[in-house]
Amino acid sequence: MTRFYAFFLVAALALIPATGVAAPDKGEITNRLLAALYGDSGAVETELTGDLRTLYARTGYKPIWWQKGGWSSRAHDAIAALDVSNWHGINNARYGADTLSQLMALPPETLSVEGVTYIDLALSSAMLAYVGDQASGRADPSATNWHSRIGAAVDPIDLLTEGLATRDFAAWLHSTAPLHGSYGALVVEFSALNYLTPLPWEDLDRQGLIRAGETDARIPEIRDRLITLGDYRVPRPANPVDQRFDARSEIYDEALVAAVEAFQRRHGLEDDGVIGPKTMAAINMSPAERMQTIAVNLERLRWLPDPSLFTGRHIVINVAGYQLTAYQDGAVALTMPVIVGQPRHKTPLLADQIVNVKFAPTWTVPDRIARRELLPKIQEDPAYLADNNFRVFADWSANVEVDPASIDWMSYSSSYLPFMLRQEPGPSNALGLIRFSLSNELDIYLHDTGSRHLFTEAERSLSHGCVRVGAPVELADFVLDGLDKAWTPDEILSAMDAPRPHYQRLAEPIPVDLVYVTAWADDEGRIHYRKDIYGYDQALSEQLMAVDNNGHASLVSLMETLDGLDIERFVAPDSPTITAALTEAQD
Repeated sequence: MTRFYAFFLVAALALIPATGVAAPDKGEITNRLLAALYGDSGAVETELTGDLRTLYARTGYKPIWWQKGGWSSRAHDAIAALDVSNWHGINNARYGADTLSQLMALPPETLSVEGVTYIDLALSSAMLAYVGDQASGRADPSATNWHSRIGAAVDPIDLLTEGLATRDFAAWLHSTAPLHGSYGALVVEFSALNYLTPLPWEDLDRQGLIRAGETDARIPEIRDRLITLGDYRVPRPANPVDQRFDARSEIYDEALVAAVEAFQRRHGLEDDGVIGPKTMAAINMSPAERMQTIAVNLERLRWLPDPSLFTGRHIVINVAGYQLTAYQDGAVALTMPVIVGQPRHKTPLLADQIVNVKFAPTWTVPDRIARRELLPKIQEDPAYLADNNFRVFADWSANVEVDPASIDWMSYSSSYLPFMLRQEPGPSNALGLIRFSLSNELDIYLHDTGSRHLFTEAERSLSHGCVRVGAPVELADFVLDGLDKAWTPDEILSAMDAPRPHYQRLAEPIPVDLVYVTAWADDEGRIHYRKDIYGYDQALSEQLMAVDNNGHASLVSLMETLDGLDIERFVAPDSPTITAALTEAQD
C-alpha cells in the first residue's frame, strides 16, 4: 500500500503547473471529474467507482472539497479527522492521511485541474472509508466468532452526504463514532497510553506472593507503575518534613495495598491486596498491550447497537466480563454476575431471545458429558446416581427406565454409553431451580446453578457453554414482568421449589445478546480490563492490522488507476520548484 501512496504523491506533484498559473475554477474541475468518472481516457475505473459516481452526482459533479480557488474548511476538517483516527485505534495510513495532508498543504495556485480533481477524488474515497469504518467497523464480526446482534447497516454515501449538508462538519465527523457506552473514555485512555509507550516496561518476576507489610525488591517498580496507571495517588503528608514520601521504599505499605486492591478490581481479579502471579501478570501488561486491547474493543463498540435505544426489555451478557445487564426501555434495570463456558466449551456469541421460563427443571445430560465426565464418577462410586437424583433410561427415547444397579458400568467407556441420564428437579440439579430457555439450536440457555459458591470466584469461565446467572429470582422477576398474571417473588420461589417442572411461556420474547468486551469504562470513568479468555482479542487485532496495512480498497484502487495514467504530459518543465519536489519524492 505504501507504494500506492508514494506514487500518488509523485503523481499529484506532477499535476502541478508552472508558478504563476491561476488556480483552476469549479467549471474546469467539474469537466475533469466527469472525464475521470465516466470518460474513456484517464477514467477512474475501480470496483468502487460506482460509489464515487453516486456521491458526485449528488453535488452536480462539482468538487466536494475545493471552493473559491482553494481547499475548503470542510476539507481541512476531514484531514484533521483522518490525522487523529489513530486515537480511535485505526492506523491512519489506511486512508493515506499523511499523503493527503502533504498534498493539501501545497499552495492552491500551483495545482492543475488534474491535480485538484484527483486529490478531491482521493479525499472523497478516504472519507467514505472513514465514516463507514466509524459507523459500522472495518472488520468482519463473524470472522472472530461474533454472531451477536450488530447495529443497523449504514450506507457511507448517504452518511457522508448527510454530513456535507451540515453547518458544522467537524462536529458531525465527531458524531460518526459511537456515542454510547465507553467509546469516548476508551479513546481518551488510548491517547494517554500512547504517551507511555516509550517508558521501559519489562516483565517483573511473577513468582511468589507479596503480602501487606512485607519487603520485596519489586515494590518500587510496582509502585511506579500504579502511579503511572492512575491507581496509586502519591499521599500528601500533613508534615512534609517528618513524613516524606519514599518512592524507592521496598516495604509493601498500606497506601500501596489500597492501590493494588483498586488495580485488582479494575482487572477483574480478587481484590485481596495480595500480589500473586495473576496480579503481577496484569501489572506487566505494557501500555502498548493495553492499547491493543482498547483498539479491538473500540471496534466492537462500532458493531454494537446503542443500548439507550432499546425498547422494552433487553438483556446483554458480556461473556468476557462475566456480567449480565438487563435494560428496560434503554435504562439499566438489573445487573448480576454470571458463569460462562470454559475455553474448551466456549459460550457462543449470538443474538437470541428468552421464550419461556422453566421452573424446577430436569437436566438431560448431553451424551458427551455423560460419557466423558459422569461415567468415571459412576464407575468410582456406584451410589453417585442416586445421591445426585439421576434417573437412567435405556435410550434417548426416554421410554424405558433402567435400574442403575442392573448395569455393568465398567463395561462402558468414554467412547460409548447407550443410556440417557436425566437429573430430576431439586437443589442439586445442575440447572439449579430455574431455566430461562432460548431459541437457538446449540442448546445454550440461561439457568440457575446448584453450585452457587462458584460466584465468589473472580474468573468464572467454568461451564460447558450455558450461562449460569447469579440472581435467578431477580432475573425471573424482570423476565416475567408484564404478563397478564403478575408474579411475586414469593410465587417465583414457590414455583422453583416445586417437585415437578412447570413452564411459563412469555407473551413477548425478550432479546438476549451474548457479547465479548474486554475493556470498558465504569460510571466514574475508570477503565476496566478483562482477560481474553477465548483468544478473540488476538484474532481481531490481527484482522484489523491486516485491514489497516492493506489500506481501504477504494483508495488502493484509485492509486492503481493513477499508476496507469500518462502523467508526464502534466509536468511543468519550466518550474524548478516542482522539478525539485518531484525528484525528492521519487527518491
